[in-house]
Amino acid sequence: MGTLLTMILPAFAAPIADGIKALTRKYAGVSVDDEIKLLTANTDKLKALAELDKPADNISPWVANLRASFRYICAGVIVLAAIASGIYSMVCVPELRAAVCSAFLELAGAAFSFVFGERMYLRLTGQK
Repeated sequence: MGTLLTMILPAFAAPIADGIKALTRKYAGVSVDDEIKLLTANTDKLKALAELDKPADNISPWVANLRASFRYICAGVIVLAAIASGIYSMVCVPELRAAVCSAFLELAGAAFSFVFGERMYLRLTGQK
């Protein structure tokens, strides 16, 4: 049950945050001026993030591609490490089998769910 929760909860972090925002706006009330200020702040935030994420002008293409895929590489390494440690503990360390497998499956599940769950939610809501 614990492993299932560590896989599901990170995936629902973005929808829960959106729901809390919607409820807060509904009950607290947001004026048009406040909404415009929020949109302006979000736009400035996205511009700043894009500026931070923009590679240098004379960067090699393979370095730029590596930077862009870093999140997926890290998630893949975590999932592969969980698989390898699970196989190792199943074969070589039977007395630690349950604890090691559980810990690494929770780690892999959380990483996988956060990385790909957030992307899936953004795709479903029409955001990028």
